[in-house]
Amino acid sequence: ASASSAQSAPGSASLALVRGRLPGAWLLGSELVIAIDQSNSAMLASGIDVDGDGRVGRTRNWAKDQRRFHERHENWTSDSGDTILAAAVAAATRFVDELSDRGSRIGVLTFTDAVRVRAELGPASAARAALAGIRATTDFKGTNLARALTIASRSEEHTSELQSQFRISYAV
Repeated sequence: ASASSAQSAPGSASLALVRGRLPGAWLLGSELVIAIDQSNSAMLASGIDVDGDGRVGRTRNWAKDQRRFHERHENWTSDSGDTILAAAVAAATRFVDELSDRGSRIGVLTFTDAVRVRAELGPASAARAALAGIRATTDFKGTNLARALTIASRSEEHTSELQSQFRISYAV
C-alpha cells in the first residue's frame, strides 16, 4: 500500500484530511469520522458499475447543467445504482469492514450545505448500519465540506487522548 497524502484541516491539530491509501498500522485503535457528500453532484454517475449489474450508469446531459433538477434524482443517470453517492457509500462500507477488528471507533456523517450525524464515534457495526441507511436526496443549497469537517472534528474533541493515537476524518 502506498502512503497517502494528508493535510491538516484549518484550526484543528487533531484532524487530518486523508486522500489515497493508509498503511494498516495507522488505523489500529484510531478514531475516524467518515463524511459522505450527499449534495446534488453526488447524484450524478460515478463512471463505474457500483451495483454490479453489468451496466455503467451515465449522467444524462440535461442533469449536468442543473436546469432540470426538478426531475427525480433516480432519473439523472441511466443507472441510479452507479452514482457518486453509491460509490462513496460502497467504498466507506468496505473501509468500515476492514476496520471492524482493529479496535477503531468510527463515526459517520452526511453533508450537503447542512450536516447530519448518522453515527457518533463508536463500534464499526454502528457505522456500517448508518451507511446502510444513507439514501439519495435532492438538496439545492450546495455543498459545505468545511462545515462537515468542523462537525467531524468536534465529535473527536470529546474523546480522551489516551483512547487513541490517531484521529482521522475521511471525506468521500
